[in-house]
Amino acid sequence: MSFGANEIWLTPSVNDTTQCVDLTVWHPLFDRIDNGLRWTVVFLWLDEVLGEDGVLQRVGEVQLSDGQLAEALPLSELPEFISALEAERGWERMPVHERGSRYSLREPERGGGLRKDIVSGSTLQIGIVHDFPMDANPLAAFGAEYVMVLIPTNMLPPDYHTDASVRLEGPLEGALVTTGTGKVLGTATGLQYAYIDVVLFDGDNSRQVIHSVMAATPYAEHYRTASFVQHPGR
Repeated sequence: MSFGANEIWLTPSVNDTTQCVDLTVWHPLFDRIDNGLRWTVVFLWLDEVLGEDGVLQRVGEVQLSDGQLAEALPLSELPEFISALEAERGWERMPVHERGSRYSLREPERGGGLRKDIVSGSTLQIGIVHDFPMDANPLAAFGAEYVMVLIPTNMLPPDYHTDASVRLEGPLEGALVTTGTGKVLGTATGLQYAYIDVVLFDGDNSRQVIHSVMAATPYAEHYRTASFVQHPGR
């Protein structure tokens, strides 16, 4: 059983607000395979023809169809279709280091462990969100590491809960970039914690910059940092 790019048919719907293309997808063999394999086939081929970054920037909502819809085009023609849209409508691609991805947990847990309480978040590095908890530091060879700044939500004013990490992101980003010691990668709001995700370039010096910024906030005695590398029992 094979699934060629010319055999997968897409009906695109242009979303100018998000500068993405929503897709309804059909393949004549979909009725012979389970739903999980259908999704695997679709996203493997989307990554193949657009690249991972192209999928993240230009593909919006994806739905599977039981039959071929009107105005469908083969998957192999999707790159040309998107390139024409970008030229026609002036869509610009953001550099990877400036583009964020939004994410959420369907059933956030209170007391379930770090990051299992997240309601919503955004990140420049979705891989570290998907890979948490990590078994080892993927940046060890470069002397860098991923950490998160945690602020207990019960320490926040009621009107501050939903965007506490966002309000602190700016000062922290400014201090880290100015000193060349790190960069903020994203923020998230959880049931127990507000999270600020950071990549540190200079170990203890980077941590001192974080401490200096947090010392000027009401959370100086309540915040803590945690590594994205988590071992069993931690």
